[in-house]
Amino acid sequence: MQINHKHSGVRLMRMLLGALALTWSVSSQADVTVSPETVTAVEMSNTDVNRVVCSNGVINDAFFSQEKGVTVTNNGNSAFVKFLIKRDGVNPDVYATARSEFYIVCDGAVYTLMATPKEIAAQTIWLAPGAQERIQQNLAEFGPQVEEDRAVSLTMAVLKDEIPDSYRVAETAFENMVWYENVVGYSKVAKRRDVRVEGIGFTATEYWIQPDRDLTFDEGMLLNAWFGDSIFAITFDSLQGRQGRITRAFVVNRSAK
Repeated sequence: MQINHKHSGVRLMRMLLGALALTWSVSSQADVTVSPETVTAVEMSNTDVNRVVCSNGVINDAFFSQEKGVTVTNNGNSAFVKFLIKRDGVNPDVYATARSEFYIVCDGAVYTLMATPKEIAAQTIWLAPGAQERIQQNLAEFGPQVEEDRAVSLTMAVLKDEIPDSYRVAETAFENMVWYENVVGYSKVAKRRDVRVEGIGFTATEYWIQPDRDLTFDEGMLLNAWFGDSIFAITFDSLQGRQGRITRAFVVNRSAK
């Protein structure tokens, strides 16, 4: 990686990956992440054991209606939820379909789940840290770093799909991505996700760029308001764009802390 000269007051990064092999994929069904003090609708398996994970501590307690035919077992940072199957040995098995409320206490914070049991595979529900906890974690990670190093760390986390739970992620599924033309020369562009680090003042946005001809990318191609009005760093996973192939670009903008 090399840091280029300032251009219009913006520090730019160019990442030359060379022989570095990175694997990444778009998940068709991501695990569900839940924030505290909000009501979140989730789906759970009515045949298999579901797992609820406390990301930043242990499960302190769980409250639910036992008369709805459900069991919850707490073990460290996980709670295991099982909807009971009614069997009488004569009639067909009856699987739970009624929605159940769960109040899970994770590291002292309360998470409310409105769970609908369905005939699906076992689900994993992640209980994300609250805002203050996220900021504390981010400050502990980024505090000693200068701004350039913070931008590099954030970009690498997004590029490698190694995003900590304390980051705020807004992601668009592949099938819902909107492609725009006339933003980058001879290319279509779509936003994949925004990743914000609260307390640090940086947000990284990942874009997918698909050129209609072979070309060489340059950071200046992304220096316009469409990609943000407070750009701090721009990175490509490859500077050589190939016709019809997707290149990933990462734009770090300053944001409110």
